[in-house]
Amino acid sequence: MSSVGAIAVSAPLPQFPIVMSVTSSLANGFYKTGQSVPLLVTFSEPVFVTNPGDMQLKVETGSTDQTAIYMSGSGTTALLFLYTVQPGDISSDLDLVSVNPLTLNTALIKDIDGINANLTFVAPGAAGSLSAARAIVIDTIPPTAPGSPTFPSAFTNVSSPSISWTASTDVNFQLYEKKACSSSDCATNCGTAYTTTGLSSTLAGALSPTYYGCIRSKDLASNYSNWVPTANSITLDQTAPTVTNVTSNMADGLYTSGQIEVLMTMSEPIFATNITSINIGMLLVNGTRPIYATSIVSSTILRFLYTIQPGDNTPDLNYCTNCISLGSSTLKDAAGNNANIVLPAIGSASSLGSQKAIAIDAAPPIFTGITNLWRKSETEAQFFWEAARDTTTPTYDIVYEVCQSTTLGSCAASFAVTAVMPQNTFEYTATALTPGVVYEFAVRARDLAGNTTIGTQVQTNKGLSNVTKLRSGTGHSCALLTDGTVKCWGSTYSALLRTPATVAGLSNVVDIALGNLFTCAKLSDQTVKCWGSNTSGQLGDGTITSSAIPVTVLGLTGVQSIAAGTTHACALLADQTVKCWGFNGVGQLGDGTTTTSSSPVLATLTGVTKISLGGSNSCAILTGGSVKCWGSNSYGQIGDGTTTTRITPTTATSVTTAVSVELGTIHACALLSNQTVKCWGANTYGNLGDGTTTTRTTAIVVPSLTAITAISVGDSHTCALNTASTAKCWGINTYGQLGNGTRTNSLSPVDVTDLTNVADLSLTGTNSCALLNNSTVKCWGNGLSGQNGSFANNLIALMPVAIPGLPTLSKLALGEMHTCALLSDGSVSCWGVNNEGQVGSTELNRSTPYPVPGISNVIQLEAGQRHTCALLADQTIRCWGAGAYGELGNGILASNPAPQTVLNISNAVKIYAGLMHTCALLATGTVKCWGQNNQGQLGDGTTTNNSSAVAVTGLSSVADLSLGEVSTCARLTDKTVRCWGSNAYGQFGDGTIVDSLIPVPSLAMGVEKLESGNRHSCAILSDSTVKCWGFNGYYQAGQTVNTPVLTPAPLPTIQNALSVALGAFTSCALLSDQTVKCWGDNGNRQFGVSTSNGPNPIAIGLKGVASLSLGSFHGCAILTDNSARCWGRNDPGMIAKEVFESITTTPRIVAP
Repeated sequence: MSSVGAIAVSAPLPQFPIVMSVTSSLANGFYKTGQSVPLLVTFSEPVFVTNPGDMQLKVETGSTDQTAIYMSGSGTTALLFLYTVQPGDISSDLDLVSVNPLTLNTALIKDIDGINANLTFVAPGAAGSLSAARAIVIDTIPPTAPGSPTFPSAFTNVSSPSISWTASTDVNFQLYEKKACSSSDCATNCGTAYTTTGLSSTLAGALSPTYYGCIRSKDLASNYSNWVPTANSITLDQTAPTVTNVTSNMADGLYTSGQIEVLMTMSEPIFATNITSINIGMLLVNGTRPIYATSIVSSTILRFLYTIQPGDNTPDLNYCTNCISLGSSTLKDAAGNNANIVLPAIGSASSLGSQKAIAIDAAPPIFTGITNLWRKSETEAQFFWEAARDTTTPTYDIVYEVCQSTTLGSCAASFAVTAVMPQNTFEYTATALTPGVVYEFAVRARDLAGNTTIGTQVQTNKGLSNVTKLRSGTGHSCALLTDGTVKCWGSTYSALLRTPATVAGLSNVVDIALGNLFTCAKLSDQTVKCWGSNTSGQLGDGTITSSAIPVTVLGLTGVQSIAAGTTHACALLADQTVKCWGFNGVGQLGDGTTTTSSSPVLATLTGVTKISLGGSNSCAILTGGSVKCWGSNSYGQIGDGTTTTRITPTTATSVTTAVSVELGTIHACALLSNQTVKCWGANTYGNLGDGTTTTRTTAIVVPSLTAITAISVGDSHTCALNTASTAKCWGINTYGQLGNGTRTNSLSPVDVTDLTNVADLSLTGTNSCALLNNSTVKCWGNGLSGQNGSFANNLIALMPVAIPGLPTLSKLALGEMHTCALLSDGSVSCWGVNNEGQVGSTELNRSTPYPVPGISNVIQLEAGQRHTCALLADQTIRCWGAGAYGELGNGILASNPAPQTVLNISNAVKIYAGLMHTCALLATGTVKCWGQNNQGQLGDGTTTNNSSAVAVTGLSSVADLSLGEVSTCARLTDKTVRCWGSNAYGQFGDGTIVDSLIPVPSLAMGVEKLESGNRHSCAILSDSTVKCWGFNGYYQAGQTVNTPVLTPAPLPTIQNALSVALGAFTSCALLSDQTVKCWGDNGNRQFGVSTSNGPNPIAIGLKGVASLSLGSFHGCAILTDNSARCWGRNDPGMIAKEVFESITTTPRIVAP
């Protein structure tokens, strides 16, 4: 193609017109069929055309030259021809066919003079030619169609998916066009077409969710190929697949092993990578277990396999909420949308648990094993357990298997079944045991699937044995064993020990002596170690620092024997002198001073053969059998005929042939060489055994007491061991410390029941213990501090019981619809209704005892309507359960299942619970209360509820309390009664129905014990009779007319009452023969028998009752065998066994 705009060389103009140049008015470019190309032929001078229609100007257009027709220009220097592009024309640079392209036929071209024009044109391509003037390309051939337009997939989640094709061919190719159409005809419902130059692109503009991609080619002349559709349509899908169903193809039923197939259906076909990392969490009783996907079934279903493992347990297999994880996998639909993996809501129709009833039971029942084992005798043992729980087997279908063996460890190792107990049986008695042989026992539970408990508790019937010496102090006892070690139990300095515990770091012991919260041991090297409280230097180590571990007493060697008083101790040395240490406020150290010493000082006497210490005094037997004593003498306990305190040893007159002397708190006794006994000092309760209550300042003979080999003295009672190896006791018997089966004081010696083969005796304040010839121990009396090793607060042993070395039941506290038990190890277990947390757990209800967490060292337990309170050994109080009225005393008006410390209480000695308020008796004889106060039952002069303890106004010298629904009464030390709060039904017993916000006197006099129900009270008087007063709508006050009883009224048929227990509208009395009678409301069989309500006391079917408690609708008793029986209303589980009926007439065993 020639250059555009070239300039011709000037030459002399010819005489005829000549063609100067050819050009076009079109721009340089590409032109296609149908387009017109104007051609302008310029002459050297104006020319005139005749017959112009015959002229033909030939244009080079490929295989077929085309003709440009004349249009205009005659009479000018430029003639205009028009070339219309025809199909098939082609030219890369349009020009005329030759130098002679114009054919005139009949036409003529002349100048004005008529001279014919010279029609020789410039050669094509030369200057002045068309191609030199313009770059016009003629292209009438469309490009080839693009090949194979393709979407990468049939689905997409993007609005502009990618599309690709193969190239078109065309010499003048320009670009491709693309569009989206609903049909493959590339004409139906198409979106806007867009251009692109590459062989792939994105496609936008679809007018329907499913569409085809269409591609065509275009060249520079705007020739187009046909539209070419994709072979397959593509669908826009931006909806994530979801889980629509979870089920299983397994049959409903119980499975104990193998695999469970779980199927998860998705809303559309899905595709996964690393499919085996997808997992669902299955909710089991023993925790959440992941199960993993194995494959995709039928494009929309994921298959999971759950392999049952040992311990797996669920009554209805299901997954847990939001418990599905992809792990390292991806889960998408065909469009690439990530799956929304939310499982169907638990309980919905499409959830696994709703569609299938698949139970898994590869776990044994939940079972604690033996809860208590009682060594009843050398040949018999009884043990108890709580009902097991299982998620698939009902409690009443669980079977219990017993193992009994003389090979220790075999029950745990192999569990040979000795007996199979029927359902609903929770105790077993092993009989015909061989005396002296140690047995072990274990129990396991078996469910319907055959699973049995693993690691059941093993207990032995081995008691405290191999004892060589037994000693008792104030609130605790210790035993010296044959191996030279020591075991102690009871209230020690550092803890409350309910069962014997070995003293750490102590060996080679040959003797022990016990005081008040401290103990001393003589070692085989004739030195002494002490431990416990050291407030007065009674440990003898030169300090007043208490120690839970034994410390060496300073400067003692050659020690022959030791003795301990309340807060002082003495040692007899080899030279027959005595050294003492500790408190010396009344001269009990015998050194002529009243100066307390934390290290041993020499007492002013010699020739000593034996020593004995009491509360605040000391005595020594001299070589000739005479006795000298020193220290406190307020009751004549020195025995010198006076009551003058002695700070140096003084002779006890009338005692000349003593072989041993024993001291109590305020009296003393001596065993003489003729095996008789003399006693002196206080005699208030018959302590001296002479048949009187006359205090003696000189020794008198205990009548009818002969052949005595040993004596032991308690606070206000004394016991003697005779040559027949039996024992006699006398004095106070409030807690059964005389061991004769009663609680009646005795002024003269009585036989201890069921006690033989006695080797030694040891007495403390309110209980007694005996060391038997077989080196075992039996105790009786009060268990307040656990010093008899098996009983605790308010539970007494009227006759000797063996020390079992295991926690046992101590006391029951009954609320409106719940029950709590204090165990001998100071822990608490509760059961029954738990709507306010009164059972101490977060579960709604419990039909079996539940150990209350976070509480220990409990010495007393009380229950209100829906709250429970415990007095701890440190004299603080903790409460749990309902708290809306401040019942918990923690400063917050809210319920709480966890034990809460009561504020403003530090020296409590006893606690009492009403309906929604609680009171504490303090060591000062005053009272503090907290909780509901709408009727003034807190006694602080207001009706404001209080969530912390407040003092009762104007009340002192209190001995005991009893709390009703909205009233409170106090028994004073003078045995009178004061009451406050509501008196609407005569609850005060003062003859009126006038309420009072502060204590007012009642007409009750001579009261020994006092108890209150909801709106009535009963008292035991000094003669062991009972009087009641207050509301009598159910005859609970014992009167035949069911109207309020405003003054204390007697119940003639109740004699020899030991205690009374009052429920909401029921009253019961424990009698001296250990039976129980009840009266009042019996709608829930609170009497334990099927009778109607009434004022006449009815005997219930129990014997050997040691203590009694009533709740609002049920009752419980602890028997002398340390088991518990409950009766009355039992929904839900108030009397502790879920297998019992809702109301039970027959007392059921619930413990141990």
